[in-house]
Amino acid sequence: MIIESRSLRVLHTLFFDTLDSGTKYDLIYIDGSHCVDDVMLDALKAFQRLNIGGIIIFDDYFWSFYDNPKSNPAVAINAFINLKREFLKVEMVYSQIISRIASESRNL
Repeated sequence: MIIESRSLRVLHTLFFDTLDSGTKYDLIYIDGSHCVDDVMLDALKAFQRLNIGGIIIFDDYFWSFYDNPKSNPAVAINAFINLKREFLKVEMVYSQIISRIASESRNL
């Protein structure tokens, strides 16, 4: 299934609130808001919906157009990866970050 819309609307309304709460996915590609808070929320919500072995891709890792560097997406992506490091395996880093869920116990 491919859903194209603003990440806040899809992930937080349609994707997490109205679809079957038990549905898990093999791949979630996050290319939404560039605001650090939105990116973190997208990451945490997506993480809950991935199968073990599932892949989460963050787009725009090097996007850096906000005046305050702490507002750019990489800050949230790095914080998320650090927070969930025991459950993730970073597969590739370039303009995107590709990570795989590598552990079953991830409800922290």
